[in-house]
Amino acid sequence: MNTTDRHGIGGNSPPPDAAIESPALAYTMEEAARRAGIGRTTVYFAIRDGTLPSLKMGRSRRILHDDFIAWLRSHRTTTAA
Repeated sequence: MNTTDRHGIGGNSPPPDAAIESPALAYTMEEAARRAGIGRTTVYFAIRDGTLPSLKMGRSRRILHDDFIAWLRSHRTTTAA
């Protein structure tokens, strides 16, 4: 019996119809902080100072995935050679 997966690598592979998890549409402040490996207060301060857009829905607040990625990328630094 051949046990190679679709990439030609041996082992068990998920069935072809297995759901591929996509990023959430929006995150809570806690989820965003955990995903980025930063503290919640950093996320709260960014929302408060307006650098990270958020949505208020009732008493909860959410950060859209695309806004979060853009905010993270805006903090990217490069080192001089």
